[in-house]
Formats: sequence, C-alpha cells, structure tokens
Amino acid sequence: MIFSVALRTVMILTLIGVLTCCRESRQNVTPDEFRNKTTVDLPTYFAHKRILLDTMARYERLRYRPHNIEMDSIGQIVIDTILYSPQKNKMAFFVIRGPISGGYNAHCYIGLLDDLKIENIRWLDFYNLSFYPSIEQASNRIREIHFTEFNLRQDSGLDYNLDDVRFWNDDDVWKSGAKCNWNLPTLK
Repeated sequence: MIFSVALRTVMILTLIGVLTCCRESRQNVTPDEFRNKTTVDLPTYFAHKRILLDTMARYERLRYRPHNIEMDSIGQIVIDTILYSPQKNKMAFFVIRGPISGGYNAHCYIGLLDDLKIENIRWLDFYNLSFYPSIEQASNRIREIHFTEFNLRQDSGLDYNLDDVRFWNDDDVWKSGAKCNWNLPTLK
C-alpha cells in the first residue's frame, strides 16, 4: 500500500515536471522594435549570393584537396539566406552542404561588405547542424536557431539574435573575431 502511494506520487511529480518542462519554450524571439528589416535590391542580393557561392566552393576545394576527397562527395553548396546590417556594411549568411553521408549540414558565416566586395568571412561556429534529411529541414532549423535561440546559448557571449539590429553593433564579433572560430583563408 505504501509502495503504491509512493509510486503514484513519483509518477504524478514526474508528469508535472515533464509538462512544465515542455511548456517552457527555449525560444526568445527578437522584439519587433529591434527586428532587423534591412533589405537590398534583388540584383544586389543575387550578386552577393553568387559571390558567396563561388567563395565557399573555392574554400571547399582548398579544404578537401589535401585529403584527396572529390568535390562530388561533399554534395552541393547552397547559400540559403543572407542578412544585412542596417548600414549594409556587414552580412551574415547561412550555408547548407550536402547530402553528406545521407544528410545536409548547415553553418552560419559573417563577413564585412563594401558594395560587391565581401571580406573577412568567418564561421560563426556556436551552432553546427548536421545530418538533416533535407535542405528544407536544415534551412528551417538554422533560421530557428539564429533567430530565436542564438542569444540563449551561455557560452556564446552574445546577447542578441542574428535578426536583432543590436547584434550588428557587437564590436567583439566584428572587429576582433573573438566570438568566431576562424577566418576563411584569403582566396584570390
């Protein structure tokens, strides 16, 4: 009898804990007044997308050549989304690669922008998404993370999501690169 009551109590407390945990969202959506709504005209966007695609493809060739890995084995490279700072002098972009071992990988990069010249491209490596079954799922998840969860990661030192205008003023990210893993090699 005592065991039955104790078991019921443990089950009820566990259920309450699960329901409470599931109710709390790990999302922290950027408030509307701080949401970055910067856009560029379509020809500029597509020119940037082409430059970034060429840059990332050259980088991948440099990265895999020493290991004698054929480019075909790493799949396609997709520039999924490009975000611009309010002053249009900085950018962030999502890259999806795959299929690799049956899945798609997604990463975020940042760079400095001067018209059609993109410099100092760096991997913002706090979240690396691997082995998503489709490009669409990788795209949805990388957006969700960087727009609603990015500022929640304790070890990032970042206070704002990527779609927050205040993110673009974080000097630690843009000047020193201290919050980025590494720079891409200079490609000519």
